[in-house]
Amino acid sequence: MIARKEVERLCALARLHLNEKETAALQKDLSMMLDYFKAIQKLDTADTEPTFNVTGMLNHLRADTPAEFSDAKKLAASAPHTNDDYVQVKSILSNED
Repeated sequence: MIARKEVERLCALARLHLNEKETAALQKDLSMMLDYFKAIQKLDTADTEPTFNVTGMLNHLRADTPAEFSDAKKLAASAPHTNDDYVQVKSILSNED
């Protein structure tokens, strides 16, 4: 079973705030998934051809071309925090482990 401390660390990294019951349930679920992955790793896949796309469907993407955005001031006006015409958001990167 995955250690509770590891589950708590994963929750901190994912910024999940779980209570005791939810943490225990997540610990159980993650342990079941990891056990399943271990079972799959034991399978002999030497004669199995790699599968990259099972549906045969293709992505049809538009060209990535720059365009003018005329509503920057309107967008900035609707944001809670701005700096000139830029929307300010809370930093998600830190030096914490």
